[in-house]
Amino acid sequence: MLKVPEHETEDNAGTPTGAVPALPTLDEVAREGARRMPAVALETEVAQYVDAFDDVRDENGRRLVVRNGRAQ
Repeated sequence: MLKVPEHETEDNAGTPTGAVPALPTLDEVAREGARRMPAVALETEVAQYVDAFDDVRDENGRRLVVRNGRAQ
């Protein structure tokens, strides 16, 4: 039979605690991926839109379509 090795860690005093670091569950991994996907898709769409209007300039040569910062 296979055994999962236990990882010993140390507390602040340097004493081994024998605790195994918690790993994310499959649900947590899926939830994090689902949270990131719309943000990545939106970022890609914005970049494509700004790049599509790269050659549109005003009379002073400044770009008319730019990205003004990033919201959190």
